[in-house]
Amino acid sequence: MPPKEGAMGVPRASCILLMHLLLASASSLCGEGAQAVWEAPLRERIGHEWAGELVHFELPIRVAANPAHHRLMMVEGDAAREIPFQTTVSEDKKRQLWCVVDLPPFAERTLRLEAKPADRHLAAPMAVAEAKDRWQIQNGALRIEVPHAIGERTAEGNVPPPLLRLQHTGGSPWVGAGRFTGVGDLLSLKAAVHPGPVTTDAMFHYEFEKGKYDVRLRLIRGQPEVLWQERYEFQGNEAALEWDLSGFEPGAGVWDYYRTKAPWRQTGLGVSKAYPIEDGQDETTTFTPWIQWWLDDVSTWLELWDKERAWALGIFTGDSLAWSPEDREAYRAAAFRLARKGRKATLTLPLRKGTRSWGLSLAPRTPDERIGPNTIVGPADTARRQIKYAESPLDEVKDYVLTEDTPPQSYPLFAITKEDRERLRQALGQDIPFLKKLASAAEWAKRAKPIDDAEGFWRMGVAPDKRPWPQLPPKDTLASAALLGIPWAAESHLRCMVMKESLACSENILRHVTGPGMGIAPHNWMTGGPTQYLPALIDLAMPHLNSREREILRARMLFFAYKLASERFWSPRLGFAANPNMTTLVYAQLAFVSFLFPKHPMAEAWRKAGVGEMFHEVENWSGPNGGWLEAPHYATVALDFIVAIGYARKNLGLGDDLLYHERLKKAVEWLAKIATPPDPRFRGLRHSPPIGNTWLYETTCLPGYMAQVWRERDPAYADAMRWAWEQQGCPTWPGIGGAYPATDGIREVLFSPYPAVRPPKWGSEHFPGSGVLLRAHFPSDRETQLYLIQGKLHDHYDDDLGSFELWGKGRPLVCDFGYNGYDPADHHNRVDINGQGGILAFSTTPAADFIHNRQGAWDRRVLLVKDPDPLGPNYVLIRDDVARDAPRPGNWRLWLTAAEAPQLDSHDDTTIRVKGQHDVDLDLWFPPAARTLLPLDNGALKTQFLSIKTHSAGPPSTDQHGLHLVLAPGASLSFILYPRLRDEKPPAISVHGQAEAIEVASPAGTDYLFLAPSAQDLQVANIRFKGTVGVVQVRPKSVTLTLCQPGEVSCGAFELKADQPASRTFAAGR
Repeated sequence: MPPKEGAMGVPRASCILLMHLLLASASSLCGEGAQAVWEAPLRERIGHEWAGELVHFELPIRVAANPAHHRLMMVEGDAAREIPFQTTVSEDKKRQLWCVVDLPPFAERTLRLEAKPADRHLAAPMAVAEAKDRWQIQNGALRIEVPHAIGERTAEGNVPPPLLRLQHTGGSPWVGAGRFTGVGDLLSLKAAVHPGPVTTDAMFHYEFEKGKYDVRLRLIRGQPEVLWQERYEFQGNEAALEWDLSGFEPGAGVWDYYRTKAPWRQTGLGVSKAYPIEDGQDETTTFTPWIQWWLDDVSTWLELWDKERAWALGIFTGDSLAWSPEDREAYRAAAFRLARKGRKATLTLPLRKGTRSWGLSLAPRTPDERIGPNTIVGPADTARRQIKYAESPLDEVKDYVLTEDTPPQSYPLFAITKEDRERLRQALGQDIPFLKKLASAAEWAKRAKPIDDAEGFWRMGVAPDKRPWPQLPPKDTLASAALLGIPWAAESHLRCMVMKESLACSENILRHVTGPGMGIAPHNWMTGGPTQYLPALIDLAMPHLNSREREILRARMLFFAYKLASERFWSPRLGFAANPNMTTLVYAQLAFVSFLFPKHPMAEAWRKAGVGEMFHEVENWSGPNGGWLEAPHYATVALDFIVAIGYARKNLGLGDDLLYHERLKKAVEWLAKIATPPDPRFRGLRHSPPIGNTWLYETTCLPGYMAQVWRERDPAYADAMRWAWEQQGCPTWPGIGGAYPATDGIREVLFSPYPAVRPPKWGSEHFPGSGVLLRAHFPSDRETQLYLIQGKLHDHYDDDLGSFELWGKGRPLVCDFGYNGYDPADHHNRVDINGQGGILAFSTTPAADFIHNRQGAWDRRVLLVKDPDPLGPNYVLIRDDVARDAPRPGNWRLWLTAAEAPQLDSHDDTTIRVKGQHDVDLDLWFPPAARTLLPLDNGALKTQFLSIKTHSAGPPSTDQHGLHLVLAPGASLSFILYPRLRDEKPPAISVHGQAEAIEVASPAGTDYLFLAPSAQDLQVANIRFKGTVGVVQVRPKSVTLTLCQPGEVSCGAFELKADQPASRTFAAGR
């Protein structure tokens, strides 16, 4: 009952390339006078060994194949041997021929149906023996026992499972015993066995009091697996089939988890490891056909070895599309479990409503004595069975069109244009840092010694060829040399590399060489492995390959494209997807293959799918003023792919509307704008703020791309991007923490060699969907900057909405910890109350900026006060309000980037002195009413020290001191964050009546701050204020009045009224 493939999947074309069906002429004669009535040549094109594969073909209507009159021959050259076959009629009334085939790498064979009776031993159905209450079926590898029909009502505890037990014919113990639970009494069981020479199906229909259960068990000739196909519908959630592994005592197991709770095992992404099984170990493995790797103890397969290590019992999932993935609830409910208590294990298959396919295997164990913690033994045989029956069965792959005829002289198609190549060549002589790698690669290419290719690189790495791969230069060296035009001496290195990596690409899918299969994070095997640099390398290498190499390389990459396009591998529609940037990766790689082979019959569909996804993301994953769906690190992953696809489309003549998309332009500009001030901890360079899942000190080359892209169309923007790139040290990678395969091999083409003319004039901005940036004195080495996270574009972040980072006078003072998984709210500068959120108000003026953020029952108002002097009073007033109807108190936290534990001022019990890590300290002031909230221990301030280690290019950890207060429902808390130079006198801060009116007296002058949730009418000395947010800054020679929201403010004779944010400075004495 195979399900139909998704819209981007296999074309049911009449021309089948891996196995092209041919109808022999009626006059064709074969050996021994037998007439050939049908033929199907089989050609293995990618260099993989297919063994024991069940395949089927549709026969012409006039070919009524029958073993009584026909035999099926497997022909190779002059040799031929007869193999079993059987025929069926499909649901749409088409005649089908089934057989089991082996197809070695690069084999060329022919299936030939001849008009001569089949050998009676090969034509005989599998052996089926009948006993009193069961059938025993044997297929040459397994014996299984299944129940007879039952016509009378039977108590639940006495109902037999569809598989009673199984045994390997080589002498394994009998394994298995099962029962139903939660199904009620059996009303009837219909059972039938349909034996055949190739497959035997045991069919069962159970009618219970609480529901129905249909199951087909299939045996394939000579194969040690029982394949299950189930359909069920029951009342409630209690129905299940339990099947004990009785008779099999495990001594070791092979797991393929990413995460596990088991204390005796350590796991890693995509490795098969064997561990001893001992008494006292309890664990549960959950099986789903698409791994959600972020969950514990989830896998697509598991293999257990008996105590003597003679037998391996495997459990593996089947085709994910046969699990009703359109019904998310049914799909989740179909997950089944193996619960193990020591050496006893039981499978539990829930029976709610849905469908499921999976398999059991029992076979001699492949010898491997490497048992123990962290021991890689894979891929295990059971993993290969999961691939064979679920992920990449030959019966599907045979329908892939694996040839294409774009002329080799047409390449390169997209990696580089003639104009760009000439531009790079001319620029090599200049002192341009990012071109040094190209210059070095060019020198290597001139000196390279050709590799012996007498045997052809297409054979290497494929049995029986045992030649080791030659020592090759790094892929980036080859790509750089090829960008400039590969000289003859280096051609063989380029050819060898693309053949090696294309083989690894297909084998990763067909053997799980570097990781498990469908569902595991695609970047695990696609970005850091063989696909890194591969599209560009292939595009540059195609003219230099010989015809055989081109043929095999095309086949491998087209096979790769079919897998990328399959909904079994990745499908946001079905829920077979995870983090957004991974979707970008999959569809971008699909687009690249469509670019490489434009004459393939699926190229247009793949291109539409891949490029269409890029447009969808640009238009839906960004905000009107920039921002991106994911945190800055993962934004760079997605944006790098989108830029690369845009560049490729432009070079192919398919349009430049993606590369020059206004939303793409704004998204990269957002990354540039939110970069930190020059960081004294990082060689004085700017970098992305480590918010959400972003690494410490992470820089990006994406502004460098945009500087080149927009140089002609928007010189001012291009110059700003070039400046931003320079400020980050002109990095040549989009980010850190992993590979970036999209622009690997073409990155140098995308950079502008022209230095920036002047810095941009960026101010405070709201980035709808992402957050708000407040800043003063940009650009300088004494910038004050606050970035607050808020918006629906919030994937791959932490529990951090409403949290902020603060830099004062060019120094980090209140920071995020950086990439640490999904960090909780208590690791952020926020109140831990969640709910519907948004920026309710934002305003910016020369003297002050304002944000009103709401997060459920918590409101945060932020006022940045800006002085004309970067070393003057540039500071922040924040007011947090917890609604009276809040469901609980809110935990307020602030994390301080301090050189030592913060201390309560010995003369002012509402001010906390924070010694900074550099030359700027921070005064944290609270109004007198907040005294009772401060955490004190015998008068001393209690803080929490937290050191979080991250994998980054920066230091091994972020060390901060945290302050924790509790805000009851209805509570309000105002506080001031006042950065000052270490030798500067602290300000004197006081409250006038309520916390809505605060006076800040500093050496520069006196400020009066007004911040309230509702309109106020306040009088402070000669100052009158009406409204919600305003600032009065009194200096020796001037007075500045600011309204961040509509209102009125006056200071003596000076007055400002406005119905929108406004600021005005008056000369003192006028």
